[in-house]
Amino acid sequence: MPPPGYPWGWPGPAGQAGGRLGLVRRFRSWDGTELAYRVAGSGPLLVCVPGGPGQAVEYLGDLGGLSDHRTLILLDNRGTGASQAPQDPMTYRVDQLVRDVEALRDHLGLNRMDLFGH
Repeated sequence: MPPPGYPWGWPGPAGQAGGRLGLVRRFRSWDGTELAYRVAGSGPLLVCVPGGPGQAVEYLGDLGGLSDHRTLILLDNRGTGASQAPQDPMTYRVDQLVRDVEALRDHLGLNRMDLFGH
């Protein structure tokens, strides 16, 4: 059963069909770059963005068991993990990362979100 406020298909708890980090899901960002994210855990949603540049979500590790208390939305930054590299390398900038996170929020259908960034 999906947690409250979860507007799309529920992949099941961590450890099913995709392992600890969950199934890879994809969306198109503001410039058409296909970005990937994973869903793990249960509880209120928490969007997690690894440090950059060049850091995939695996960089965050298991976040000390946070997925036992929160549903983690784990974003692979552009050009890392399962996310596509952009056509324009000039988009590897913090202001463009902000646009990617906003595109993820829109994709998820959220008005507001809790954000964990490293």
